[in-house]
Amino acid sequence: MSTEQPLERALAMSAIALADTELSEHERRCQLAAYAKDRTQEARIREWLPEAFGWVLLRAVEGLRLPGTFHVRDRDGVWHELDMAAEPMFDDMVLLATNMLNSEMRGVFETLALRSSMVRALNVALNSGANVRTVTISGPAFIGLRTEYYEGKNAGKI
Repeated sequence: MSTEQPLERALAMSAIALADTELSEHERRCQLAAYAKDRTQEARIREWLPEAFGWVLLRAVEGLRLPGTFHVRDRDGVWHELDMAAEPMFDDMVLLATNMLNSEMRGVFETLALRSSMVRALNVALNSGANVRTVTISGPAFIGLRTEYYEGKNAGKI
């Protein structure tokens, strides 16, 4: 891990790296490690950025109910549902996504948003004939993150 950078810069550089189709997965991970302050933050950035970008894309879909929760497992493998607000970087990621959507970085936004599990789920539902007004998208489930990270940061275990 490198010296700590301001979060906004770390997120922006990570988004660019994640969207770079010319990088291998290993190269992406190395770049994220250079931008994040530690391995936990690196994993959260890697997992959350596409979902935050997808959330921004989905909020433009008229009539769609956006999820307010996400799912992570604890050490015993039990799934827990937590408020999106439990992820301290979520608001910063949404702001970054919004800014990239409305800038010359729109290509980065599109690449990451289309990697979102929520966007993919909506696409499957619509291709199956569902009406967007009747679709409920559940929040993302993160296999690589653990509930223990969020303990004490969220009174909203549901």
